[in-house]
Amino acid sequence: GLPMHSHKLKPEILYFIQGHISGQTNGGKIVTYGPGDVLVEDETMNHTLVNQGTETVVYRGAKVGPTPPKS
Repeated sequence: GLPMHSHKLKPEILYFIQGHISGQTNGGKIVTYGPGDVLVEDETMNHTLVNQGTETVVYRGAKVGPTPPKS
């Protein structure tokens, strides 16, 4: 699993392909993600993800960087 962390400068989008993983965002309720689910981790979130099963969790992730300053 991943310890509590944030994505203040690099939001991330996760698309789950295999397995199930549980996550908690900003101290809220625990949600389980599985194949076909999408998780958007924006700059306001503190969150954690934990695989509590025996199946390997497979996902694709894309980080979104900050917009460069206009010159």
